[in-house]
Amino acid sequence: RKETPQTRSLILSMHSKVDYVGEALDAGAYAYVVKDSARGNLLDALAAAELGNYYLDPALSADVARKAFSPRPADEGEGQEAYGLLTPREREVMRLVVQGIYTKEIAHKLSISAKTVENHRSNLMRKLGVRNSVELVRFAAGIGLIDLDTWTD
Repeated sequence: RKETPQTRSLILSMHSKVDYVGEALDAGAYAYVVKDSARGNLLDALAAAELGNYYLDPALSADVARKAFSPRPADEGEGQEAYGLLTPREREVMRLVVQGIYTKEIAHKLSISAKTVENHRSNLMRKLGVRNSVELVRFAAGIGLIDLDTWTD
């Protein structure tokens, strides 16, 4: 991604472990699809990556997702403090991002440009100390913005 930032990578893997997913996203992948997944998921992932959005295969097991997004209790106080540093607009963008809403949809919903959404996302991720969407969802779960027990697609 550093050498060709305009290239949007999609990972098609036989692995559904959190470590693999996290490493792929950290390396710059826009989408992660499990090889045994339905054909439609691959098409959805391609479409999301083409638009510059992130996509995680819904075939990832609930146990793997729960492990990836489980809050770390020791960080909860720090998380609330960091969340308090966000502007109201950054909080709004964050809530929409962790709901899985695409950048263009967020832009339309908030009547701002997609570039402005990306700027807000970049700023809030920097302020929260997270590197990718998985960590952002984990952070949101950790401070109680989302309830993983009731979270559905």
